Amino acid sequence: MDLSKQYYNQTDAKQFETEALLTNSVLLAALALYSLNVLPLFALVLIVSVCITRWMICIHELFHITKGKKLRPFVRLLLIPFTPLNIGYDEYQSTHMGHHRYNAGHEDPEAYHIRKSHIISLLISMTYPEQSFFRYLKHKDLSLEQWYHVSIRLFFFLALLSLFQQGFVVFWLILRTFYGLNIWVFFHALHTKNGDYGTFAVSLPSVIKKIYLFLYGKHTLEATLHHNVHHQWPRMAYWHLEKNQAMIAAPTSNPIASNS
Repeated sequence: MDLSKQYYNQTDAKQFETEALLTNSVLLAALALYSLNVLPLFALVLIVSVCITRWMICIHELFHITKGKKLRPFVRLLLIPFTPLNIGYDEYQSTHMGHHRYNAGHEDPEAYHIRKSHIISLLISMTYPEQSFFRYLKHKDLSLEQWYHVSIRLFFFLALLSLFQQGFVVFWLILRTFYGLNIWVFFHALHTKNGDYGTFAVSLPSVIKKIYLFLYGKHTLEATLHHNVHHQWPRMAYWHLEKNQAMIAAPTSNPIASNS
């Protein structure tokens, strides 16, 4: 059976890139409106939760479709989650390919937070961008272009802090909380089951799935429920994941690296 026909293409990449730009823009607009006392706190929390989750899944799907040089600079920079020290799309993509290659094993570059207790993993996830930055530097050198991107992200963070001050601090804490929770779910929770590490199918109550679908979209829901299928065929479009679940007889521990 030729599954390559179920893989993403460049048209899909453009759609994910557009949604990433849109969610990024909405986050910035929400920050401005909250700082001007136009947007109430509960609305800010809801908007941040929805937008950061959708943005993260779009970037994740793009990792398996295209290189950073083919993306718009604003997307490739990965200004979110607006932290002083962070790496960009190219570096995260390289790290993510290592995650797929070793799939929660000891050599997985994400093992430092996947293979921990639930609480410790959650705490680590809250500082994921900074840890990613220093851990990447420990193993690889950044090019001049990548250092330039680091400086842009730092400048953008300081500019937002200077412009919106207390409003930005509140926004940033909410954003980082949801970002950290998503990191914990997508890495630790989806790769841990009864003390074992790997990839596993997930089941959720119907009402939770409906809420999840409404808020975060079908792409996020399918990537969560059928994460084991995604690891087996990383380029497979999210709308094909469920129907291929039956082809996986057991949790996967070593997905085919060539499909990454």
